[in-house]
Amino acid sequence: MRVLFTMPKDQTEASLYLKASSGSEKSFVHFDDVRVIPFYGIAATEHHFYEDFENIDEGIYPFIMASTSSRVHLSEKNEGYTKDVLSGNFSLKISSSNPNGLMAQTLPSGLRFQPNKTHTISFDYQVDQPDAYSVKVKRIKGGDETVLVDEFLNKTGKFKRTFTTSDKQDYSIFLYKHDSKGDSELIIDELTVD
Repeated sequence: MRVLFTMPKDQTEASLYLKASSGSEKSFVHFDDVRVIPFYGIAATEHHFYEDFENIDEGIYPFIMASTSSRVHLSEKNEGYTKDVLSGNFSLKISSSNPNGLMAQTLPSGLRFQPNKTHTISFDYQVDQPDAYSVKVKRIKGGDETVLVDEFLNKTGKFKRTFTTSDKQDYSIFLYKHDSKGDSELIIDELTVD
């Protein structure tokens, strides 16, 4: 879970309280690896969610790597040497020779889609092979899947899809790699959710 807060300019100290609601006598809450770090992220926008990958404080936020791939990272611009940054200095890059599977996904604790609402997801992307990658927006609960978006990324450009959630709020974005010839790459930037 990620919680952002802004310290007032005239304050240099803050208290952090971690609290969970009470449950049954056999339930418990465990807080682990709690950190408070400076974050110089993007300014607020009119979007429900926006990420340009320029000021990530941890990992590949809002995505997490799936178990099938360890070649998901933020690619840094290096003029004259790399061509895998779409805008700014960083883009999310997936480079995989694995035949297929889940490469990365968001979690509701990092990117929450509001229930019973129409959302539009968009991002800039570049692929080096058509149909090598796809994007899904779905929820998985108890083995059942509810898929709202399921599309291949065929050509470099902008991906933009609109969908309406149910009364649940545990939908996520999933990035899949599909069987293709050898290595293939997907680069993403300017992710927005409205």
